[in-house]
Amino acid sequence: MHPVSRLSIDPLAPQHRVATTGLILAGGAGRRMQNRDKGLIPWQGEPLVAHAARNLRPLVSRLLISCNRNLDHYCDFADRVIADDRGGYQGPLAGLEAASGQVSTPLLLVSPCDMPGVSPAVFTRLRDTLAQGGARGLDAAYLSSGGREHYLCLAVRREALAGLAGYLDSGERSVRGWLATLHTQGLFVDLPPGALRNINQPRADR
Repeated sequence: MHPVSRLSIDPLAPQHRVATTGLILAGGAGRRMQNRDKGLIPWQGEPLVAHAARNLRPLVSRLLISCNRNLDHYCDFADRVIADDRGGYQGPLAGLEAASGQVSTPLLLVSPCDMPGVSPAVFTRLRDTLAQGGARGLDAAYLSSGGREHYLCLAVRREALAGLAGYLDSGERSVRGWLATLHTQGLFVDLPPGALRNINQPRADR
């Protein structure tokens, strides 16, 4: 990994419109949600996945959702839904691996289903940072904000996904560990605390 670069969001900054696929990760077991399907839990009157889809849609040519339950429900929010190839809820990298075969664009934008406050402007900057970093071999860019690294708010090159299967086959599951195998840039964005809220309580609609 490389040092985190600091950035303030400028909506008028030039955008690098490299063809991009979007992926929402909603395939978890929901253990902290009493085993409920987190992406379908309501928040501000809509399922969490609806907010994530609205944040990514303007930036991508195709939207995928990684999910392992209720696939018919998720079809309403994506162009394609994909279940993990590996059984037993093996984490977000298993969802990323399963979706990788559906990525035909140079870049992939990834969002967790449970951070609805991360705006399209943030994902735009992640995409643009990766597009600009092509000349220096940058493989991925992730969000850093609020004193934490948010590794699943991520832009990644399609070619970098090729090593996922081997990483998972070795028994590793850490997103941070996988990113450490790549040429990766953390992107610091100064966001208000509410924007970084992770919805991980059963009563999310408040």
